[in-house]
Amino acid sequence: MLIPAYCSLQFLEDISTKGQIDLVDPENLLNERVYFETVDLIFNGLIIKTDSSKGIIDEKISNPYINHLIKNARLNPAEDEFKAMRINEVNFLQDLKYPTIVFFLSGFSSAIAKQYSEESGRYFFNSDSDFNVLFEDRIQNFKPNTKIDWKFAKEFFNPHHSLLIVDPYIFKQNARKAVEELLMEIIPDKLKIKYHVTFIGSDINRKNDLPSEQQIRKWVSDMTEKISRRITCKIDYHIYNKEEFHDRYLITDNACIFSGIGVDMIKDGKVKKESTWVSNKPFKKIKTDNTNTFFIDIIHSKLSLIKSWILSSNQKISDNPLLKD
Repeated sequence: MLIPAYCSLQFLEDISTKGQIDLVDPENLLNERVYFETVDLIFNGLIIKTDSSKGIIDEKISNPYINHLIKNARLNPAEDEFKAMRINEVNFLQDLKYPTIVFFLSGFSSAIAKQYSEESGRYFFNSDSDFNVLFEDRIQNFKPNTKIDWKFAKEFFNPHHSLLIVDPYIFKQNARKAVEELLMEIIPDKLKIKYHVTFIGSDINRKNDLPSEQQIRKWVSDMTEKISRRITCKIDYHIYNKEEFHDRYLITDNACIFSGIGVDMIKDGKVKKESTWVSNKPFKKIKTDNTNTFFIDIIHSKLSLIKSWILSSNQKISDNPLLKD
């Protein structure tokens, strides 16, 4: 699956012609790796809209990287969309079709890139940006009785505009309290578009220490009201009780977090049970079945499975962008 992106033509020229030695410190092997990962992502993993006309794009055909994009129909003129972005940023961001979109633009500062990321829940980069955030894995180990709060989670989730929490026991009382504490830490307060959260879990019909659907609905309503005091949001929930539902995921538009146990592993500022969180980025290339693929394909397969659960749930549809076709 190719990841949609907006790239200014100037940025594509810069990244393809300057070379690694011009863009990063050649003595830093980490930066060298990040440079080649970035080039691989842009020219092999993205479907790109750019700010130039077809005529201007065709003039760059002598550039082998840009020629590669043209030959594979992955570089498309989108002058009107770039104009709409400049005229009304909020409407432009709200109307974006896909949840995972990355922006590589030239001609603006790192401070503006940071501002746009915070306001959109998406990655914005210029040629001076740190691209490593697209590829780095994050790992958090939890040891029993260790003091901890949810502040660490900000690094796992930001930037993001949509969230799925998938856990058969997410609606248990301790888990609900932990979810509230987690959300209060990771909410993107500067987001200019609607924030979406979706819970998928089981109810009393699966196990008698789980709550009823009525209790769950009340909790979701209370959470929506609480979060709406800080940001415009939509929260929905889905109940799925089949025995095949046992895995736990936290998925955003820019990450997939695998959790050994539920979010109730933290209680009263201490770790209850040993566990690990591992966060993977959709832009990172991994090896599966002797084939290199971007992690977006793994996330997409998880989302397809989750969509099938939702179709069998009490609420069969969701406005969450992560669950749109």
